[in-house]
Amino acid sequence: MAFEPNGYDPNLVMLVDIEIARRLDTLAWTQAAAPNTACWYVSHPEGEPSKVEGDGAAYTQNSSLASCQAGTRRWFYDATLERLYVHITGGGSPTIANPYLLSFHVRRLATDVEEYGGHLYLPILPADSIPSVSSSTGRFHENGTSLSFGTIKILNGDGRFDTLFDAFIWEAKRVTVRLGEKGKGDANYMVIFDGWTGDISWNDDFVEIGTEDLRTLVL
Repeated sequence: MAFEPNGYDPNLVMLVDIEIARRLDTLAWTQAAAPNTACWYVSHPEGEPSKVEGDGAAYTQNSSLASCQAGTRRWFYDATLERLYVHITGGGSPTIANPYLLSFHVRRLATDVEEYGGHLYLPILPADSIPSVSSSTGRFHENGTSLSFGTIKILNGDGRFDTLFDAFIWEAKRVTVRLGEKGKGDANYMVIFDGWTGDISWNDDFVEIGTEDLRTLVL
């Protein structure tokens, strides 16, 4: 079974969400002022994280610095100052690989100007680049059904993604692809692929991101 876009349809819009990561433990941290001295912060101008992980385990998001101070493995984002605070086990400053600390945020890309879920999507995917989606299974369905999706192509003529690929981790990250008709509202969009990012390649004009089935083991 396969979905084929059958060429360019100007009414179809593809929305791509990629939850990329930034490594934090290698950065210079600053201790919060008293009485919240168990919390440490770094500048986080990309906005509030979707999640924070230490050594692969999720930290708990808190709504205030005081609540972050109250327990370990917690984080708080100050949107006014663009600061991310964490409280690691022991209450000290994060150091290299102690713990291995990542923050995540979602990059939202589209084939056209569009808003979904209250978020604006960056129209930086070629309008005619919607790939095919196929599913396959064994004769006796012994390994379930696996999805295959083409590569995600991103316009990069201005080189903006050269810097973004240096600053953030894009490989083996969750990617969700939706397809719908422009201007018909959120309910019109359906998920056509939910998986992981794979191999990445680029040239002067494009970045291409491969995809992997959600059940693929990625490290």
